Amino acid sequence: MLVQESEEGLREAVRVLRRGGIVAYPTDTLYALGADATSEDAVMRLYRLKRRPLSKPISAAFSSIEMVRRYCTVTPEAEKLMRRFLPGELTLLLRFRGLPRVLSAGTPKLAVRIPGSATALRLIEMFGKPVTATSANISGEPPAKSAEEVTLEGVEVVIATEEPLSGVATTIYDPETGRVLRRGSISAEEIEACLRE
Repeated sequence: MLVQESEEGLREAVRVLRRGGIVAYPTDTLYALGADATSEDAVMRLYRLKRRPLSKPISAAFSSIEMVRRYCTVTPEAEKLMRRFLPGELTLLLRFRGLPRVLSAGTPKLAVRIPGSATALRLIEMFGKPVTATSANISGEPPAKSAEEVTLEGVEVVIATEEPLSGVATTIYDPETGRVLRRGSISAEEIEACLRE
């Protein structure tokens, strides 16, 4: 079902998330598949839907730094980066607790996002918990850049948006090791400059 980015449309998406279903929503970069990131059943359903190997982790989106703190260890370096770049196109690897290990493919660190999309932030805020933020596609296929490109069977609600999407995946950075794991629109130099300040 295609819904608009209205309060009513978001409420419908939240209802789906609460019963363990999967929705597609816009981030600032690409369309993402949202499932309840606190529910192992919902996350497993998402892996099956995407045909994604369990060895590949799935990122989670949060609505605020405060929500991130509830589930993750926020080091001074991570805090500095979050305050500078988030909400926005940066994903941080953080040690986590209270969420299914399947999200991180059994590793101790979760890929954490606070998307720079008012629609995404409002959805997560209304839901009250983090949601998954993996791209809206079958694993290995091109990611969806619009609501119309979300064609996966099993997605119950797709939220249409007027917000612009950059179409570029986020930069992934591990504050603990100081490594960029995926290059995106935020450069390693920008991250290093922020940490030096």
